[in-house]
Amino acid sequence: MAKEEGDGNVQDFSKDSFELRLLMAYIQRRRPPDKQLEQSNANRETVETHSELTNGGPQPAMLESKEKDLGAMAQKLTEIAESVHIIPEYLETDGDEDDVQKIVEMLREYGDRLNEQIERNHALVQTLRNSFESYSFFAKVADAFLKRLSPAEIPSTQDNKQTKLALICEITSRLTAIDNHPMNQIMGFGAKYLQEHFSSWINTQGGYEKVLGVEEEVH
Repeated sequence: MAKEEGDGNVQDFSKDSFELRLLMAYIQRRRPPDKQLEQSNANRETVETHSELTNGGPQPAMLESKEKDLGAMAQKLTEIAESVHIIPEYLETDGDEDDVQKIVEMLREYGDRLNEQIERNHALVQTLRNSFESYSFFAKVADAFLKRLSPAEIPSTQDNKQTKLALICEITSRLTAIDNHPMNQIMGFGAKYLQEHFSSWINTQGGYEKVLGVEEEVH
């Protein structure tokens, strides 16, 4: 679990990570073109290209290959996320975890219509915008969402860990849709969560390409 003192450095921690780049590619596939996302991508590509070329890094052809790799992995993650059949159910909660469970319920019930539903609950809107300034709150939501998954919701042919990886990408994508919230911050939270909870497993499996079975497709 992430520690509170790490919240302030989330963007610095994740800004150059592979996980953040993968989430950006995933969100592009899951959401219609968005001016904010397009601007974010344009700025990032400009900085990365300048940095890599100035320092003798990968040339344009190699950069294009890297983008194709990310696209193939994002597509695979999208397919996995879409194969999960969430069964909405009401769970009574109280106390400090109430806001976390409310968001989990909305993620499960409304899916990519989350933003529309949140805007109908004005009391929750401000709570969300304040709460998601903290990585620890994002981690609690992610933990609770994964904990609520039941075997009946995951295809029997699908790897459980792989499914959870895809679903973290999915809920990160949905949460970036919250109006007036800094998209890069939410993506930074998602990238940090992937690094903290999946990187060891990914490394033991030989990397994201092998885990997602796209190595043969992109090389």
